[in-house]
Amino acid sequence: MKKVLVPLWASSGRDFQMVMPVVYYLEKVKHYNVKIISVWDWYVVDKFKPDLVLFSATEGATNNLNFAKYLKSKGYPIVSLTSEGNYRESVIEIMLWGNKDKILYEDKKFLWSQRCLNMVLKYYPELKQKIAVSGAVGFDRYRVYSFMSKKEFLEKYNKSKYHKVIGYACWGFDLVRTEEEIKNITDRIMRNEIEKFKSRYGENFSNYLVAKSNISNLLKETIKNNPDILFILKLHPGTLDDDNTEIKGLDFENVLVLKYEEEIADIINSCDIWTVFDSTTTFEAWLLNKSTIHLFPPAFNKDASTDFKGSVIATDCKTLQNYIDEYYTSSKIKDFEDKKSARKKIVEQIIQWDDGLNHVRVGEEIVKMIERKEPKILKDSIPTRIKLFGIHLMKKYSKYLKNMGVLNKINFVFYQVSDEDIQKFKKDYYPCLDNFHGGRS
Repeated sequence: MKKVLVPLWASSGRDFQMVMPVVYYLEKVKHYNVKIISVWDWYVVDKFKPDLVLFSATEGATNNLNFAKYLKSKGYPIVSLTSEGNYRESVIEIMLWGNKDKILYEDKKFLWSQRCLNMVLKYYPELKQKIAVSGAVGFDRYRVYSFMSKKEFLEKYNKSKYHKVIGYACWGFDLVRTEEEIKNITDRIMRNEIEKFKSRYGENFSNYLVAKSNISNLLKETIKNNPDILFILKLHPGTLDDDNTEIKGLDFENVLVLKYEEEIADIINSCDIWTVFDSTTTFEAWLLNKSTIHLFPPAFNKDASTDFKGSVIATDCKTLQNYIDEYYTSSKIKDFEDKKSARKKIVEQIIQWDDGLNHVRVGEEIVKMIERKEPKILKDSIPTRIKLFGIHLMKKYSKYLKNMGVLNKINFVFYQVSDEDIQKFKKDYYPCLDNFHGGRS
């Protein structure tokens, strides 16, 4: 039986949801043995001896890159999807490489669309053999699954007294701090991440400081002015410091803050209107037939993502309130409805296909790669093996270390991949995938 290893930060959230349809396809259709592990637990690799390793992405957190480097040095074939795949030409280097040293360690990286592939090849033609278009795999679920209704969601959180619900997708504003705030940070990991962010965005960093303040003020006033509306504020899954985002201080009675508790699709589906600063959840909201509003979109990116053109934009309380009132009066926002044809074109430009088959495209490419040749794997040195085993033990017993206060709250050992979460996902969603694939045969 062929074997595929899937490293993840957590067994919930965007990246987990993105790879699981591929996992299903490899397990149920191709009858492969697929194992999901923590992205920090490198010791497990040689014990499992996979034929291929599948990453949700390698351009994000530094450890994804380091793990890919390690695997490549040993000879394992590597494939990666793309988490944030709505590429923009002005920041193509950031979005493609992220924390990388401009080397693709994976044997194949799948991009969201032909538009993105053309953009990459314009600047990096040498990558032609290592990149391909799969479509945005994470969006397949909107053609395959069913989601929690607003009624079910409100009952679950004892919020049934609210009949109106508006959602907001947080951005990575926890890394956006003033110089004075940065001086007062004692956590080394947090300081390093902030410095990387500042370096990445260069002269635009000050613009993000302004945007953070503007969005916080806009949300605060709107929430206070609409006590009959429940506002669901969804923290970005990559947020390191939950207490210093753009929603800091918005702890009103009509606010529900969520991070990993629910899948993003269930949250969006429970909302009437979905608002964002800059988020690919915009497309998810469109596929769920939700009206979307961009708050202070980052216009300082001159070629900012075209999803702004499919949404309405609010940069002041009056405009936002008018849109909210219009929706709850007529069940629609005219300005948003007028952009329907634009959204159809944008969906194709950004995610290529919305037929639910992107995970199949990736799965078939993985099959071809595995059947092509048998990899020759190099062994670790004894010191490396001892080090990796030590980290493995820390992961295994991390809950005890946390209770003892040995390590801080954002240390890597607390990022967990739970077998219980994986089995729950399979119980909840594999029947939907069974129906989808059964309907195709």
